[in-house]
Formats: sequence, C-alpha cells, structure tokens
Amino acid sequence: MKKFNYKNKMLILSSLLSVAPILAYLYFYELLPALLPVHFDVNGIANGFISKNIAIVLLPSFFLVINIVLYNYVFNKEMDKQYSIKMINLIIFFTPFISIAIAIIIIIYSLNYNLDMGKILSLFSSILLIIIGNYLPKLRQNSVIGIRIPWVYTSEANWKKTHLVGGRLFVISGLAMLFCSLFNFTQFHFYIFIIAIVLPCGYSFYLYCRKI
Repeated sequence: MKKFNYKNKMLILSSLLSVAPILAYLYFYELLPALLPVHFDVNGIANGFISKNIAIVLLPSFFLVINIVLYNYVFNKEMDKQYSIKMINLIIFFTPFISIAIAIIIIIYSLNYNLDMGKILSLFSSILLIIIGNYLPKLRQNSVIGIRIPWVYTSEANWKKTHLVGGRLFVISGLAMLFCSLFNFTQFHFYIFIIAIVLPCGYSFYLYCRKI
C-alpha cells in the first residue's frame, strides 16, 4: 500500500506541476500579447508564434500528456525496482521542470523585459547538459533513457563505459558552453554540443568493434 501511495503521489504532484504554468499565464493574461513565442533561434530571437489562448492550454496540456506517458513507461518497465528513489524522481520531474522553465522564458520574453534571451537559453542549456552528464554514468542498462544506439546494448561493459565517457563529456561540454555563454561566444555552442553527442557514439562503436 505504501508503494502504491508513493506512485500515486508522484503522478499527482508531477501532473500538477506540469500544468502549473497555466496559473502564471492567467496571472499575466492581460499583459501578454495576442501571440506568444513558442520557438527561438540560436540567438534567442523568437521565430515561431501561436495564439495566446491556444498556447495557455496547449503547452501545459502537451507536457501533462508527456508526463503521464513517461510515468506509465517508467513504472510499467519496473524501473523503480532498478533505480534509487532519487533517480526516479529526476526522471519523473524532468517534464514538469521543462514545462515551468519554458513558461518562464515565454512570459519574460513576451513582457519585453530587458534581458538577453539568447544568453538565458544558452545558460539553461549548459546547466541542463551538466545535470544530465552527472547522472549518465549512474544509469543501468535500459531501453528508456540514456545513450540509445545499437552498439551500446551489445554488452553491459559497452553500456557502462559509453555512459561514463558520455557523462564526462556532457559535463565538460556543459561547462564549456557555460563559459561561452558568459563571455558571448555562443556561436560555438552548436559545435560543442555535436562533439558531446558524436564522441560517445563513436566510442561505443569502437568498443563494439573491439568486442567489449
């Protein structure tokens, strides 16, 4: 019963947080423009907009659906038996975190605060990369999260080594992107991110060729 209650509390809390941005949108409703930005280019300039009334409902609803799907997938695969509560919480509450973060960015941009949105988005991406990098080496072999390429599933050793290297590269890349964000070298972000993605995949293929 205790485990059942814990699962339900997780679902209720994460779902409420996923749709919590609706309250923020309604609070600022009169101040928000008729069209809200939903997509930004690499320089932090909005280049995609949708109606305010649609965005207020659509965006939180989208993240609510993602949250429920992820929740069911995690517990149907019994990942709660493989990972610590801390790791499960990170997986479950990742979607609500993104939902709230996106709402904050949209509202700040729409209210025309004198902020460098390109730098804010860059800082957000850098921190997210560092957080993911810290948890990658702790992931056990699974088909839900992690570096999902064919070779990494050929052996447990390949999985562990690939995620260890990938985790370190993500942290280093996140720190490098953070440095670039603070000193206005954001043009290098794309290349740093590509390196962080490609190198672990190449390393996994190398291990596969070595039959590791």
